[in-house]
Amino acid sequence: MLELLVERRADTAILHCVGRIIAGDEVRRLRNAVMCQADKRVVLLDLAGVDRIDAAGLGLLVSLQTLGYAVGFELQLESLHRRVRELLELTGLDSVLEIVPSDHVDATQLVPDENSDDNRRAAA
Repeated sequence: MLELLVERRADTAILHCVGRIIAGDEVRRLRNAVMCQADKRVVLLDLAGVDRIDAAGLGLLVSLQTLGYAVGFELQLESLHRRVRELLELTGLDSVLEIVPSDHVDATQLVPDENSDDNRRAAA
């Protein structure tokens, strides 16, 4: 299961992800959530809460980066779990995807405020 919390700022959307990015509903949910943020200049995936990613998830990250180039947003990854970072290094995707230093709260510590305009759960 993949939980998403979307935080929208002026020109940036931060998607705090908790769970797994694997083939099936998780990949579809993340793809749909990112596509809904395509009007932003930067889409930042906070992966602090993601402990597992499979080949479909890796393919999705590359696909989202390509989509970003096509429609005009920059995809960034942040707060990678050790296992996810190692997988990106092993596959060479760490040199393809933009990984930025972490400066946000751990996604597992976030409590979504569903009444706020700035913080809302991603509907998939």
